[in-house]
Amino acid sequence: MRVPSQDELCQQNRRAFTLIEMLVAITILAAMILLFAQIFGSINHAWGRGREKMDNYAKARALLNRIQTDLQGIVVRGDLTLFPVSNGKSDFAFYTLQKGFNGGGRDIRTLSFIKYAASKDTGEGKLIRSDKTFSSTDSPAFAAAPTPNPSPSPVAFPTPPVQIDDMPAENDSAVLSQGTLGFAYGFLHPDGKFYPTYSRTDSGGKELSKAIAVTVALAIIDNRTFACTKNGALLKV
Repeated sequence: MRVPSQDELCQQNRRAFTLIEMLVAITILAAMILLFAQIFGSINHAWGRGREKMDNYAKARALLNRIQTDLQGIVVRGDLTLFPVSNGKSDFAFYTLQKGFNGGGRDIRTLSFIKYAASKDTGEGKLIRSDKTFSSTDSPAFAAAPTPNPSPSPVAFPTPPVQIDDMPAENDSAVLSQGTLGFAYGFLHPDGKFYPTYSRTDSGGKELSKAIAVTVALAIIDNRTFACTKNGALLKV
């Protein structure tokens, strides 16, 4: 008669996992996987939101810096167009000591007439910068300098006609940004109030005041949100 060895007795005493034990283990493992998935999803969502905010801040900063640069070089002369009025509101258009983006070559003058405007198609969400460049042999239609007058009253420059029909078409202009929901501006006058025009006049056409400052406001969405909109069409806000 053969006597079982100690190893054989240990193997006989071993039991496999029961069904209940397997179910408990699978439940714990599933709960851990679900927990880690939620943590990872939260981190990914927070990272995405942070990236979208950085995208918005970067676009807004670039646009405001471009507008600020143009405004710092603004040319204020009585014989040059400055914020011309159309439909009761001044266009954001003026001469600046900056080179234009469109046309010209190496002989471009450091002078251009620019205009900022939102795209006519509100669903595109574009901020357009149009400009008219001037070469070294070309210049705006400057008025002749006023003749000195012994009279104590100053002689003003003649008011030039507003001619901006020769500005480049929207398709030929520079698109500064996509995802621009709104572009608004206002003019601060000496009375401390904001008006839609650079120059205020009474009913008789007499000038009351000119703006001492201009404010600009932008409403921008991030690139991912803009790409998710249907065919690039933005929701009305």
